[in-house]
Amino acid sequence: MNRFDIQYFIGIFFVGIIVGGGIVYLFWNVEMNDARQKENELVDFVIADWTGIETSDYADFADGDADRAQMSASKELPMSRLGYFPDTVKTLAKIYSEKYNIPASVYLAQWALESSWGKNNLGVSNYLGHTFGATGKFSSLNKSVTRTETIGNKRTLQFTVYKNIDECFDVHGKYLTTSKHFRAAFYTNSAENFVRALSVYAEDGQYALKLITIIRRYKL
Repeated sequence: MNRFDIQYFIGIFFVGIIVGGGIVYLFWNVEMNDARQKENELVDFVIADWTGIETSDYADFADGDADRAQMSASKELPMSRLGYFPDTVKTLAKIYSEKYNIPASVYLAQWALESSWGKNNLGVSNYLGHTFGATGKFSSLNKSVTRTETIGNKRTLQFTVYKNIDECFDVHGKYLTTSKHFRAAFYTNSAENFVRALSVYAEDGQYALKLITIIRRYKL
């Protein structure tokens, strides 16, 4: 075997390694993508359960409240669905993130969790679960609406009525920045730590975990 033949076979050998390695990588990548997809589907399923995407978290209007109703969620955010952040929501999150120094991802995650991905605004443009006692003083209408909460122990609460989703997001910033309960959040260095400091926002002991899961899953 001459020198040319040796170089030829060496060349074929390395080409074979490269091609074989490429095939192995391709199959590995396909398997990894499939695993990631299944993992994401599982997380989506869990988040859907958390947000009650299939059912409303609240009862219908109590008697006498119909005249207070603003725009319904289906009209205000008609494209709402699991895992989707409408342009209106993303734009408002960005605007009020800059105004109040609240991470936009926090706005988005709370909106998704509190409103079942925009499907439930309590009929009064309240997408963030604002109770009247906490935020009523910031609202322009200064009105409340009665809802029966069916999560955990059944109870009746008063929620703030807003003119539109824009006012809701604006009031959210005013509420968080002025309440002593959330002061520590504004000294954190990440959206996830900000969320951890909001643990008293809801009675749910897993509230921060749920928000962080949404932030990570949808890369907010």
